[in-house]
Amino acid sequence: VYQNLGVHDRARPLREEALALQITLQGPASRDVRDSLGSLALIRGEQGDADAAGELHTRRLALAEAARPLDPADVADARIRLGRHLMDRSQTEAAEAQFTRV
Repeated sequence: VYQNLGVHDRARPLREEALALQITLQGPASRDVRDSLGSLALIRGEQGDADAAGELHTRRLALAEAARPLDPADVADARIRLGRHLMDRSQTEAAEAQFTRV
């Protein structure tokens, strides 16, 4: 809720706590963990921490690509989000590499 309201300082610790619980209860590669990583990446980006956001987007993509059974829609979404992040940082070649692999 806080994330949707743009209250990122309140959303971040809750999302981090949820991520830690999901990793503990479901394992580090679950779909919920990947979704939380994506949400946390958006929060960190909104807070101005582009490096942390990029690391979280990259981690989400790696987990999506390694998931079995593979979910092509999840991989595509992770690539698009990483590509958008790279575009925002003016890393157009790296972004293009993500977009063309979708």
